[in-house]
Amino acid sequence: MFRDDLQVARCCKQLCRRLEGFKGELWKANPNDYGPTKLALKHRERSPWSSGERALLRATFALWNPSNQCDLGDLLCSLDSEALSAIGLLLVSIANGPDAVDEWLETERQLDELDVAELEPAGGAR
Repeated sequence: MFRDDLQVARCCKQLCRRLEGFKGELWKANPNDYGPTKLALKHRERSPWSSGERALLRATFALWNPSNQCDLGDLLCSLDSEALSAIGLLLVSIANGPDAVDEWLETERQLDELDVAELEPAGGAR
C-alpha cells in the first residue's frame, strides 16, 4: 500500500503527466497542498480529450479515492501501451509496499527526463 496521502498524490500527479493536450496543472503533490486541481475536477466530468486520456484520468481519480469507479475493460481498450504499462507497474508496486512505490516514482521521473532529452536539439538547449 501507500505510505501516506502525499505518496498517493505524487503517483496521481505522475500519471497525469502522461495526459497530452491539456493546459495547466491537473494534480498537486506538495507537502501541504495535494490532490486534484479544479481543472482535473472539471475534466473528470466533461472533457474534450480522447477516450484513452479520459480513461487515464478516471484511473487516477480511482487511485486517489477508491470509491471512484474505474473500469478495467475501459483501460484495456482505451490506453496506449505505455500508459497501460505504467498503471500495471504501479499496481504491482502498490502490492509490494511504499518503498516499491517510491521506486516506481523514480523510474517514471527518469523516463520523463529521457523524453525531455530526446526533444532537445543536438548539442543541448540554446
